[in-house]
Amino acid sequence: MSDTSTLVDDHDVDGNDVDGSDADDGNDDDQEQPSSLSRRRFHRAAAIGGVLGGIVFVWMVTGGSFDLFRWQLRGNFYDEQVHSFLRGELAIPPGPLGIEGFLGRGGHTYMYQGPVPALLRLPIVAITGRSLDGRLTELSMIAALVVMLVFATRLHWTVRELVRGSAAVGRGEAWLVGLFTFVLAGGSLYLYVASRAWVYHEAIVWGAALALAAVDRLVAVVRRPTAGALAWCSGLTAATLLTRASVGLGPLLGLAMVTAGAGLGMLAARRGKSWPWVAWLAPGTRDARRRPHLAGFVLAVVLPVVAYAGLNFAKFGTLFSIPFAGQRFTVVDPGRQAMLRDNGGTLFGLQFTPTTILHYLRPDGLALTKTFPFVDFPAVPGRVIGDVTFDLVDRTASLPAVVPFLLVLAIVGVAFAFRPSRWSDSGRATLRVPILAATAGAATILPFGFIANRYLGDFVPLLALAGAAGLQVLLATTRKSGDSKSVDATTGTDRWRMAGVGVLVLLAAWTCWANLGLALRYQREWSPNVPPAVLAGFLGAQDSVERRLGGDGLGPVELIGAGDPLPDGVGRAGALVIVGDCEALYLSDGMDVNSIKVTPWNGVERAQGSAHRRFRITIPERKAGTIVPILTAGTSDEPFGILLEYLGDDQVRFVYRSATGPTPRTEQPFEVDFDKEYDLDVVTDEQIGLLEARLGDATRLESLTAFEPTGRPGRNDVYDDVATRYPGELHEERITTPLCDRLLARIDPGS
Repeated sequence: MSDTSTLVDDHDVDGNDVDGSDADDGNDDDQEQPSSLSRRRFHRAAAIGGVLGGIVFVWMVTGGSFDLFRWQLRGNFYDEQVHSFLRGELAIPPGPLGIEGFLGRGGHTYMYQGPVPALLRLPIVAITGRSLDGRLTELSMIAALVVMLVFATRLHWTVRELVRGSAAVGRGEAWLVGLFTFVLAGGSLYLYVASRAWVYHEAIVWGAALALAAVDRLVAVVRRPTAGALAWCSGLTAATLLTRASVGLGPLLGLAMVTAGAGLGMLAARRGKSWPWVAWLAPGTRDARRRPHLAGFVLAVVLPVVAYAGLNFAKFGTLFSIPFAGQRFTVVDPGRQAMLRDNGGTLFGLQFTPTTILHYLRPDGLALTKTFPFVDFPAVPGRVIGDVTFDLVDRTASLPAVVPFLLVLAIVGVAFAFRPSRWSDSGRATLRVPILAATAGAATILPFGFIANRYLGDFVPLLALAGAAGLQVLLATTRKSGDSKSVDATTGTDRWRMAGVGVLVLLAAWTCWANLGLALRYQREWSPNVPPAVLAGFLGAQDSVERRLGGDGLGPVELIGAGDPLPDGVGRAGALVIVGDCEALYLSDGMDVNSIKVTPWNGVERAQGSAHRRFRITIPERKAGTIVPILTAGTSDEPFGILLEYLGDDQVRFVYRSATGPTPRTEQPFEVDFDKEYDLDVVTDEQIGLLEARLGDATRLESLTAFEPTGRPGRNDVYDDVATRYPGELHEERITTPLCDRLLARIDPGS
């Protein structure tokens, strides 16, 4: 491939003469702009790629259903924050947050996630009340995708102007722009984050989207520093910090660098000196009267910091630190307590970086498998370098392994922007501060003592910006020497050019497949609390594909007797165990345990009456305060009960009372349609200590306390304050275990 400066008419990709002298003074307003046809073709290609990629994203975030209002486990945190706002409060009741709640000022409970995603859904919650609690996360994440794509396209067009000036947009470039945008939406790290629509991933997608928007406005400030551009950049930086502080540090650093450059540039001008070493930091403009006063730059940096610090102080009484010792999970988990003791009371520190760099940047950070989708995360538990205690080393892939298309382009873009021999070129200089800002936002995951694949989403702003620059640089090299017109990147007979395009397409295909595969794995196999029906369906599909390809299907499978304890499953990811004559089928996730995650085994199928019961239920209207039985067991001296309590205003809640527990477990209220027929699945699994009640698509009761599986449905003779009979329909349905039966038949044909 030829050097990026080999272009027509003795100009490099910045529009500067090849002898190093500027064709103008650095203001691209004087450069010939691309035609309106080129602009339309570019944006049309990006829109088509974005829409197609968006369809893949929506399919993934809705679990393949395209139902935009599915209930999501831990998808109600921002809804609860809105309810608190509507009450004029910042604190949230401790119940909805569970172990994720942080004790703060006044002994109240707060989210550590910022409030911006909550503010964005405030109008909907204000109108609908609690009827959509836990059902807005998918829509929110789709909205974040749209924001990301809009600003990624704006940024890409700006980068194109900086790199290629007025070059026409050919059909080949349009195809590659569409492909680039498709990968960002439907084949990148964003697709993996779409695998679960819960608060952790919602914060990631909004943080990356707002950070990219802030970087786009940062480029605008560097090119044409106006008060409007500076205000937008500052506001979007504040929004990013108040969504996900770590990635928000990137655009904040960019603003600080531009402010320093502006100040040093003004100082040099007053002294009549030229300081080339600060020129690339200073926002450039021909007309000094258009440049905001230095105080404006300083204010643009200070306001986001004040906003974040003020909110943090209101919640925790500190300006910047988060009281990890006050998280409810820390209070109950000795492992977290030990981790904090070993690391000075914080989850951040340079001691973590060797391990995080290994996991996030290793070239072999992906496993090829014989089972669909033929890719998986590296083995768990992952390696830790040195005598360092991590909070969690979760499943994670690496950037080189899962986004090689975007990463290769980003490396080209960074090399272009920071090429030493072209340090004074205006087009390159415009990109340097934004690239450094995006890099800083992504790098904040490295000194963090918690490794998870979702954190790679913080690299999206960097990959979108530097990747767009890299793509345009590669397109610029396709101009034929001595030809005054741009040659389409996918036409002609140049074998090297065609080979390069072919490699890019292959890398894009791999990027899409790798992220799709990992997203499917996490959504339907490895993430916590995968619904058993989803897990069984995915494993069944894997088994069928494997056998159709000539393999033996899933395995190995271990048999244990009914009532025998499950074996140790840590480090045995993918191991299957059948209990008895298919009383239950379990899958090990291979992960370590703690006080909340008490076992690596997850239920796949459970037989009728052993640990799983399914009902068709209607909930008739009753007065507030009425408590009715769902399942009861034990005696009046030692009662157990899953009960339903009426609260008024069309709201009910599940209550679990245990003879061995000090207090009843009361779940959050939810609205119901009286006399509507629902599916009710009740799991009472003593093997893994799980009690769960799922009404329709929503988990409404969850506890680690065991419950006798022989409970009496709809009857009560153990509680004085509970009705003796359930007042509506409660019809028990038959449960089958087709996957377990299939696997058992292979091991024991006579079973």
